[in-house]
Amino acid sequence: MWNEEFRTYMNGRINDFPMMGEQTFGEYIRESLERGYRTYTPEYVSYMEMTPWGLCETIVGCKFVKIFWNHEEVDRIAIQKLAVIPEDQSIDPIARNYYFGEFSMNAGFHSYGYTGRGTRFYGYMSEFRHDDSEVMRISRTQLFLAEDLIALDPSLKYFAYDGHGITAIAYIRLYRVWPQLCEMLMKFKLYRLLTDKTLDALTRDEKLVRWIAHNHKNLQGMAFQTVKNAYKKNPSGNPEDYYKSLMYRLECGRNVALRNKTLYAKVLRYTNQEKLNSYLTNNGIDTGLYEDYLAAADWLQLDFSDTKVLFPRNFMEVHDNYCEQYAEHERDLEMKKGLALSKKMTATAERYGFLAAYKTAEYCVIVARNKSDLITEGRLMEHCVGKMDYDKRQAEGRSVICFIRKVENPGEPFATVEVRITDKGLSVAQCYGKKNIRLPELDGFCSSWMAHSNKERKKAS
Repeated sequence: MWNEEFRTYMNGRINDFPMMGEQTFGEYIRESLERGYRTYTPEYVSYMEMTPWGLCETIVGCKFVKIFWNHEEVDRIAIQKLAVIPEDQSIDPIARNYYFGEFSMNAGFHSYGYTGRGTRFYGYMSEFRHDDSEVMRISRTQLFLAEDLIALDPSLKYFAYDGHGITAIAYIRLYRVWPQLCEMLMKFKLYRLLTDKTLDALTRDEKLVRWIAHNHKNLQGMAFQTVKNAYKKNPSGNPEDYYKSLMYRLECGRNVALRNKTLYAKVLRYTNQEKLNSYLTNNGIDTGLYEDYLAAADWLQLDFSDTKVLFPRNFMEVHDNYCEQYAEHERDLEMKKGLALSKKMTATAERYGFLAAYKTAEYCVIVARNKSDLITEGRLMEHCVGKMDYDKRQAEGRSVICFIRKVENPGEPFATVEVRITDKGLSVAQCYGKKNIRLPELDGFCSSWMAHSNKERKKAS
């Protein structure tokens, strides 16, 4: 397909546009842009052509450009061919003819011959290549109807294309191989099932095809793997019930996922995400506190298969007990290791000292510098910041522990915050007052604080 003759056709100028009603394609584009899309950001649109290589979709870029004509600045429209996609190629549309402007991506008409002298139509002057380092995927508006395609190729009389969910050229390629399946899936609006892999699998499973046809109203929007699982789990039931249960499991998974993946995997050997979510939600337990408890319980070598260990009734009492034992163990280790950990904590505190630069009329911030700061804060606030591994997190540069104080009384503890450090930026992982009480009044302050601190971090990098 990608021979010299086709390359020449693809890179050629646009001379004759197809008709769209009583207008040509070019006239339609001009009027569309003038009516409401007058912008210097390109519009990517496409039309279908019958060529010696079969049906092809021609994708063009259209935009207004300013030129000087008779000593006046006037608008002209530039239309340029960007790519030609044949029906037998399982590729997405790609184009190399673009550049990035200050605020957006722009079609690079100037790069390939457009000189600004009136309205000109230039072809794609550079060799077309499939090079991921130089191409972009583009979204385009298809300016044709199913009737237009049938007129170009009568063999598509029953192909049922409705213009949604998949590009026409991609659908036609699939329809040539699996006409009946494609027609059924398109009529049922099951667009996500229109892929090579899915259609090939359906060809070998007639029972699944019949089940899909019977339940199609409840399958719209589902991926093939979800559809297949719904069929396997309960072929006589409503697939929406499976889908809802799947969404609930995913939501539970997001709610209870622990940062310590090894510990998380150990917990899931004896329970599931739904039970964890129910326990934490019904008892108002924060995931971070629960993870601290599990870490201490794991250190104590408690049996996670015992439901009393995973789901203690008096959580805070057990949490404090286990964490105190773990903290005592950590204190012994720290005495052996000397001041190395605190020195690393101090280094992180100095690196992120700009966190303390943010201040409002009501609140200010202090950055913890060593283990002693955490122990004092934990004792006064009656929580576990000085007992668990927050010092390690700061020493390793994974978090920074900060203390929020009221400006009117900076010496009195008010809130303790764990600021998480990632490549994407800084964010508040935990923010609690005395006895791990949430403080909703600090939400606005923390949001502004993080926005300011991320800007400062970028300046320092």
